[in-house]
Amino acid sequence: MRRRHAVLREIEKMNPEVEYIEIYRKTAMLEFPELIALGTLTGFFKTFAARRVAGLLAHTGHILKNPARRAATTGILYYEVLYHGFDHPRGKTAINLTNQSHSHYSIHQDDYLYTLGTFFVESLRLVDRYGWRELSDPERQAMFLFNKEYGRRLGVDVERMTTLDEFLQWYDEYEERYLQPTPPVRKVYEANIGGLLKRPPKPLRPVVRQAIHTLFNDRLRAAVQVPRPSWWARALVSTVFTVHAAAVRWVLPPRKSYSFTPGHSRRFIFPNGYLLDPVQGLVDAG
Repeated sequence: MRRRHAVLREIEKMNPEVEYIEIYRKTAMLEFPELIALGTLTGFFKTFAARRVAGLLAHTGHILKNPARRAATTGILYYEVLYHGFDHPRGKTAINLTNQSHSHYSIHQDDYLYTLGTFFVESLRLVDRYGWRELSDPERQAMFLFNKEYGRRLGVDVERMTTLDEFLQWYDEYEERYLQPTPPVRKVYEANIGGLLKRPPKPLRPVVRQAIHTLFNDRLRAAVQVPRPSWWARALVSTVFTVHAAAVRWVLPPRKSYSFTPGHSRRFIFPNGYLLDPVQGLVDAG
């Protein structure tokens, strides 16, 4: 157990106001890599459930053509920044590419700020619910401060991100106002869930779909117009998370290397790895 908490002890010696990148990196890539990634996936769906965002995406049609690649690209660029830092050449390139992808759209600042929140709020809450331990205060603050700086570099108005608690309140209030069932929301949701379900074998796809829906809260399910998952799906997912938390806490050795390796992620999208090109973006290394 002492070895299991070694990273946490390191984190508790650090200053989240200054070392938030390293703290968040350890949290996301060593302590809770699976839950952080799942939270990011949930956040991805929440972005499209916001009616203005869904309307914009449905109008442009870009995400409808290759949703899996767009989702993977968004996640990779985010992790490139987290892995390297904001001022590393690869971190700067990832920021620039993200800005380029948004430059053609007129995005309302509230929508932009909410989208920024989906990168970490859902992960934070998923770890709170299913993690093998609770997030420490330095970890929570580091997640908040990293994403605030990330947003600032993307041109998001982050002045309203005064404290984590106040931002979480704003985030929930935004959802109450803007996560609504509309034809574009449903259209973009179907494109994305369809792209995601291409990976598992066809007989398992209904099970995987229900498992994904267990990660959705009532507001998100209402917006994308899907029913509450069956009792067996909820029980199955809860059991999987419980067993995973127990295994990490009591059985598995602590992770020694980061879960993200630049150039070698998302093999189903980039089977040969990827290159981070300043002009072309993510390019298959093969």
